[in-house]
Amino acid sequence: MEGSRKIKKCMVVLGLISIFLSLLQIVHMDFAASKSGNIKIENLKHLTKEPKKYSKFEMSFKILGFKGNCFDPEQIDVWGEFYSPSGKKYIMPAFWYQDYERKLIPISKEELEKLNRQGIGGTASNNPNEPQGKEILRKVGLPEWRIRFCPTEVGKWKYTIYAKAQGKIQDFKSGEFSVKDNKIGRAVQQECR
Repeated sequence: MEGSRKIKKCMVVLGLISIFLSLLQIVHMDFAASKSGNIKIENLKHLTKEPKKYSKFEMSFKILGFKGNCFDPEQIDVWGEFYSPSGKKYIMPAFWYQDYERKLIPISKEELEKLNRQGIGGTASNNPNEPQGKEILRKVGLPEWRIRFCPTEVGKWKYTIYAKAQGKIQDFKSGEFSVKDNKIGRAVQQECR
């Protein structure tokens, strides 16, 4: 009986040592990656399947290897440079994007007041003519980088996406897309009086 306890203790100690060594290896890999500063643009996708003049063109992508604050341009700066068929250059910043599913859960007026007294907000509206309830947000998918752009010419556009960290451009990806004419005319039109 005494021998089996010693074996169990040894097994527990060996398990803890194994976990410690695994964690040490992960920390070392993260430190090496952050020290080297190598970030990569991956999974670049055109979300707009048929881009049209004066309409939104949107793309998404991941940036691998970055472990900082995506909202701090001193840590990471991401942008796209778009070149029109006539040669004009446009620069658009990228933004960090997370999709959400919104749901309104109907609740009674008493329940709503109770939640508000508890400091739990999130009610859909204070307007009594609108549906009342508790608004719930649930993340859908993983966060990603996005760029939205409005092409102003018909034809083949070229672009380059840049990722800058630690004061230098560390990766870039180039591509192109074709823009078709749009029947709406101009993005903003002056109304005749």
